[in-house]
Amino acid sequence: MKQTIEIEVPEGKMAVLENNLLKFIDKPAMPKTWSEFCKVHPVQSTETFINSSGILCATGSFGNYPRDEYFDANYLPTQEAAEAHLALMQLHQLRDYYRQGWAPNWSDNNSKWGIFNRRNEIRVQPIINRAGFLSFQTEEIAEEFLKNFRDLIEQAKDLI
Repeated sequence: MKQTIEIEVPEGKMAVLENNLLKFIDKPAMPKTWSEFCKVHPVQSTETFINSSGILCATGSFGNYPRDEYFDANYLPTQEAAEAHLALMQLHQLRDYYRQGWAPNWSDNNSKWGIFNRRNEIRVQPIINRAGFLSFQTEEIAEEFLKNFRDLIEQAKDLI
C-alpha cells in the first residue's frame, strides 16, 4: 500500500532523505560566478560532452567528482542537452551558409525573417527590432531553411 505524507519544509531549508531519515538542511546559496558553481557542484553522472568521437559521458564509470572550472566548462547536464547543442552548432554553420554573407543589422527597421519556437511550435515570422539566431534576409530563404533542417531545429528548439 502506498501512502502520501505532506510535510511543510521551513523557509530557507530543503528536505533530504538519508538512511530512511528525513532531515531539513539549509538550502545552498545560488552561485554568483562559474567559479562558485564549480566549488559547490561536482560533476554529475548524467553530464556529457561533445568531442570528435561524439557525445560522451563526462564521468565515465567514476561517478561524481569535483568540478574543474577550466577543464569542465564544456560539460552539459544531460545527453539530450548535448544533442541539442550539437544540433545548434550544425544550424549555426548551415545558417551562415544560407545567408551567403548577409548579416542582420538589428538597429535598423528593415524586416528580417526568423525561425522561432513559439509555444512549442516551430515557425517562420517577420522580425524587426529584436535579434534572432535563425534569421534570414527573406521569407523564402527562412522557409527553405526550415523545410530542409526541421529535424535539427526540433532538436535545438529549446535553445532558439
